[in-house]
Amino acid sequence: MADAKYAVAENATRPYAQSLIKKAAAAKFPEFQVLDLAAGTGAVVAALYEHVPKDKWDIVHVTAGDSNEQQLEYLKSRAAKNGWTGLKTSAVGGGRNDIQLHSDHFTHLFINFGVFQFGQGALPKYNEVLKSGGFLGLTTWASLPWYPYVKKAIEGLGKSDVPSEQEVQDILYKGQAWGDASFVQKALSDAGFTSVEVDIEEQTVSAGTPEQFVEALENPIKLLAGGRGFKGSDADKAKIVGALQQELLKVAQSEFGSEVKLQLKGLVATARK
Repeated sequence: MADAKYAVAENATRPYAQSLIKKAAAAKFPEFQVLDLAAGTGAVVAALYEHVPKDKWDIVHVTAGDSNEQQLEYLKSRAAKNGWTGLKTSAVGGGRNDIQLHSDHFTHLFINFGVFQFGQGALPKYNEVLKSGGFLGLTTWASLPWYPYVKKAIEGLGKSDVPSEQEVQDILYKGQAWGDASFVQKALSDAGFTSVEVDIEEQTVSAGTPEQFVEALENPIKLLAGGRGFKGSDADKAKIVGALQQELLKVAQSEFGSEVKLQLKGLVATARK
């Protein structure tokens, strides 16, 4: 079920979304004009509507953008179910950008675990679209909590040449050091933001059953199955993905039993225009 799959993934991102919204409350505006990039299934949107009293929901206006249109459809249905009438969604990323960005328009801009999709070069534009005094909040992973278990699964298949966690981060972050607090601090300052703060926050979350944990790691598994130590055609790669998923399931069952618990370490960065 999509609901269960998305709920498990949001267990990891929702605590950080809530932290962003709590910090954003310091930016005093008569209404919320929010741009939520890499919105996914709506962790930030849900946290925002949780924070604002229901009788004031009419001051909340959110433009949620993501490259995954399936997740945006889920977010729209979630908004309809919960009465989040101030939400609109747009495809952005993956070669599309349906959001019209105007200067000095948004009071808040959030990017919850997605800034690496757009890169450091996009930060000056984010500064431009915020109103004076506007709030930027973004999060990134300081470490990859799933890496040790995927590494163990790869080794279980008899492969010893496993990319290091840093090498995997470099791939995911496209060569930019988004897992390093000093890099994030400098990147935001260089883009013209002020009052930049970067905090490290640790969370312990449920990643669901071992089966749900493996399903949630579909993309990292495909990434590693196509990399160093594995060679062959696309058909071979599909077999490798299947074998790696089965091995990871065994690892998760052995390590955790019926429920996977992960120790997360994220960077929470805030800044003002």
